[in-house]
Amino acid sequence: MNLSEVSKELQGALSDEEKAANALEQAKAKLVPLQEALKAASNRVDVLMNQRSGLMAEAPSSSAKRGGRKAGGTGRTWKPEAKIAATIARTRTRLLKEGKSKAAAEKAAKAAGKDLAARLGVR
Repeated sequence: MNLSEVSKELQGALSDEEKAANALEQAKAKLVPLQEALKAASNRVDVLMNQRSGLMAEAPSSSAKRGGRKAGGTGRTWKPEAKIAATIARTRTRLLKEGKSKAAAEKAAKAAGKDLAARLGVR
């Protein structure tokens, strides 16, 4: 290529670049009203969501009408015998689900019950 051919191609490329820049500016000009409409709609949604949450906060829930739930669990104290029986049942069930034999599960459950009884000071 010689200098005149390169200059001619450069002129064409500059012209194409200018056309593309103009098209981009026109597209941006069309985009601005859409962005403003989106911003207005988003603001309206925010206002309505705040109003809705404010109205919902004013109406007490059914548990609030009853006084709510007490902190710290149910307040029930379990007897040591009940704790031991529950431990035996849970251990037996867990071992059976793991695939142990019924006899092995019973033996391990009784051992777990005896351990807990010793810790609780029962029997």
